[in-house]
Amino acid sequence: MKLLDLLITVGLAIVPISELRGAIPFAVARGTNLFLAAFISFAANALVPLIVFVFLDTVHKLLYKWKFYAGVFDRFVAKTRTKVHASVEKYGYWGLMIFVAIPLPLT
Repeated sequence: MKLLDLLITVGLAIVPISELRGAIPFAVARGTNLFLAAFISFAANALVPLIVFVFLDTVHKLLYKWKFYAGVFDRFVAKTRTKVHASVEKYGYWGLMIFVAIPLPLT
């Protein structure tokens, strides 16, 4: 497996729209053994929570000091909360569990 193919496979595994369903077929199509492709993809996908926590703990705190970033971020959060509030109130924990459990892209 070439380094570029490895990096693309890892990138596909951590991007919400493709995840494993994009990374594994890509690696196999580029000539990687199925088990190695699955291992690399699963390992990269398992790192997503760590990447998110590192971002939130360090990079986000640094960027939030900038007025422009803070304003964009705060508007985005407020808009999202307004948009989903009715659904969260209606379906609660069970709705969230079903939404996350169904493996659709971007969930």
